Amino acid sequence: MDSKVAQGDPSESLVFFAEALKAKSTGKHTSPRAMTDTGSWSELDPKTATAESGREEVDAFVAVAVKFIEAWKKLRSREAR
Repeated sequence: MDSKVAQGDPSESLVFFAEALKAKSTGKHTSPRAMTDTGSWSELDPKTATAESGREEVDAFVAVAVKFIEAWKKLRSREAR
């Protein structure tokens, strides 16, 4: 994976995912196994994963999703006024 993507550069990440998520009909191999050494879209080696780190990642994702939904509801309620 490009180092700028790994460093979190938003523009580079958009380009990477735009390319990575092309439809199979383009002939581009888009599976993580075809695109990475580890078979996952991550800089981390999946062999080092633990149940605890998985729970932490899921909890963090859910917390961000809840914040997004709460903010979205506030915006929607303002529009309804």
